[in-house]
Amino acid sequence: MTSLRKRFVAGKVEESSFDYIGFRVIQQSREICLDQCKYVGNIKSQNLDSKRLQHKEDILTAEEQSIYRQIIGQINWAVQGTRPDMAFELIDLSTKLKQATVGDLLRAVKVVNRLKDVRSFLSFPRLSSNVSDWRIVVFTDASLCNINDGTGSTAAFVIWLADTQGRCCPLDWHTNKIKRVVRSTIAAEALSLQEELESGYYYRQMLEDIMKLQRKTIPIIAYVDNKSVIDAVHSTKLVDDKRLRVDIAAISESLSRREVNEIRWCPGKHHLADCMTKRGASGYSLLEVFHGGRFLEEFKI
Repeated sequence: MTSLRKRFVAGKVEESSFDYIGFRVIQQSREICLDQCKYVGNIKSQNLDSKRLQHKEDILTAEEQSIYRQIIGQINWAVQGTRPDMAFELIDLSTKLKQATVGDLLRAVKVVNRLKDVRSFLSFPRLSSNVSDWRIVVFTDASLCNINDGTGSTAAFVIWLADTQGRCCPLDWHTNKIKRVVRSTIAAEALSLQEELESGYYYRQMLEDIMKLQRKTIPIIAYVDNKSVIDAVHSTKLVDDKRLRVDIAAISESLSRREVNEIRWCPGKHHLADCMTKRGASGYSLLEVFHGGRFLEEFKI
């Protein structure tokens, strides 16, 4: 910090335990915790007029629209910080910003209440000091035609830096609308996998630069819940969707070049990014990993 402050202006320096942009940062000997509970607890719950709620299909008034946008912004900060399990709710509500209804506003209020029901924090445990034990683990998932009135599809990913003992630190997560209209589940899953593997390459190169390691020192392991994608990547038979063939070929090439070391299948109910692409899927396992800083037994590498 002394060297950095000689070059950059810093208002103040804190250590061990302090508040920063809505987080409580707690540094201990074996882990660092980012706690967002205070921020989430301070999000105001909106009281909606019971008579107004009887007309859920009505478009919001200008005042209600302002409240709706404010709630979406607050949910967004929580999702980015500690609550990826609410990512699908956020992306779906965000698609309604221009023409939101009373029903959408009610749903946004319910999401805020759900945020308050569970503690919002992340754990970053101390990983193995042996770099050869490190892995970048990528979970990617997609759902077909479940936003924008059935025309848009959702993709999501979570990336961890993990060691062979199962300890893991989250690096990034995101849910977004797939950029093009897709006609099949395999297309949605393959596009999600291809795009998020690139995020894995990015974080690996960043870590290798910091640690002064040779390229491709840290293996990348990806998990998907669609067997057809894995079969297509390893097969010499071309998929029927001609537009998808290039994307499948790109993933296959990444495997052959050892840019990604392995793509594994796991059932949807155990897939940690499953709750980020669809409504109603449980986010308990994902939060358990985030809170404990350790993978569940089936994902230890």
